[in-house]
Amino acid sequence: MDRDSIRVGDSVGYVSRSHRQMYGVVVKRNRKTAVIKLTNGEQWNVSYGLLFPVIEITAMDKRADENVDALITRVQMREAGNETEADSGCNRPE
Repeated sequence: MDRDSIRVGDSVGYVSRSHRQMYGVVVKRNRKTAVIKLTNGEQWNVSYGLLFPVIEITAMDKRADENVDALITRVQMREAGNETEADSGCNRPE
């Protein structure tokens, strides 16, 4: 990433010197580094070249993922013969 592609408030990550993935939010942009506030409250100056974007998962996204997982499970059960159409909650148009 470069300075122009990052805004204050963006969720980012980087790999630390100890090879751990760190995640946080951009709180300030400097000329060569961004100040990142980590999830544990620490702040670090990190070179833009080390940063990668992080997609945040919201509660709504988690519910959508759970709904998709439930749908996949129902389809797999139907394919295995363990569920009838009446059990699936889906109605076939006539």
